[in-house]
Amino acid sequence: MNAPIVFMPQCSTSYNVLMVDLGHLAVKNLFEKPGQRSSSGIPAVLEKMNVTLTAVKITRSVLSVVVVTNNNCKIYEFNLNV
Repeated sequence: MNAPIVFMPQCSTSYNVLMVDLGHLAVKNLFEKPGQRSSSGIPAVLEKMNVTLTAVKITRSVLSVVVVTNNNCKIYEFNLNV
């Protein structure tokens, strides 16, 4: 799924922003029972989650009331796997 685009202003009164395109988001999760139980006999359940963002782009831009002006000044592009 496409991840959101986030605008991070330079300060609260500035139209200068970093436009962070979070690219493509993939989330996978898995539930496991490790075999341990609580004192009341309820089994423990662990959730393992893998979150991957690919093609993340950070760009310097300027906001206006009507439109975002993209300076096409790409600052950084990367992938993130957590």
